[in-house]
Amino acid sequence: CVQTLNGHEGSVLALVLDNRGKLYSGSEDYTIRVWYLPEHTHLRTLTDHTDSVSALVVGWDGTLFSGSWDKS
Repeated sequence: CVQTLNGHEGSVLALVLDNRGKLYSGSEDYTIRVWYLPEHTHLRTLTDHTDSVSALVVGWDGTLFSGSWDKS
């Protein structure tokens, strides 16, 4: 392990890295956290889901897409 990024209150179920150095993590705590890896910093927390976030993908234009057990 090179670096640990702490912050989620539940298990991390999905990770995706974009080409600008942002890592997105989806969790059982219903959130997506956005990290900037070059500086190992937390940028923001997305809280729109109402159940576990189990899928993440970044589109060719940088748009983040997520899937959750809340059926969205």
